[in-house]
Amino acid sequence: MGLELKKPGEVFSIDESMVPFRGRLIIKQYIPNKSSKYGVKIFKICDEKGYTYDSIMYKGKSGELVQKKG
Repeated sequence: MGLELKKPGEVFSIDESMVPFRGRLIIKQYIPNKSSKYGVKIFKICDEKGYTYDSIMYKGKSGELVQKKG
């Protein structure tokens, strides 16, 4: 079938991206200077060609979700 495994490059970078989202979500971010001001922030590990190897969702400073009271 001609399937080949992707070999990782030698240079990696950490990239930040925003997935647009306007609904209710405790980890939703607001960044006024972005084109999509509301959304979920994601950090990605990419190679020099832009291929994403792993990604994690930003959950706030502490990394723990805090339940609102009231």
